[in-house]
Amino acid sequence: MSNVNNFLFGAVGLPKIGSFAGTAISTLTMESMAYSVTFLLMKPLLEAVGELSLVSLFLPAFSTVITFSFINAVTKFIISKA
Repeated sequence: MSNVNNFLFGAVGLPKIGSFAGTAISTLTMESMAYSVTFLLMKPLLEAVGELSLVSLFLPAFSTVITFSFINAVTKFIISKA
């Protein structure tokens, strides 16, 4: 990496900018690698949480809607018969 920087920026006569660019490039590359590795390690956990949240959020809400609809319908039926 430093040879590429020396070749690109040293030939122009800007060694300080070359070292700064090399540091910036290596830092960006290192951070992107760290984030991608972290995401690869977390991906199975995120998928499991996604599957679990579908069941844990949708089914209780659906059963609550069915229960309230049943109560409302039965109440209307009882009131109309009285």
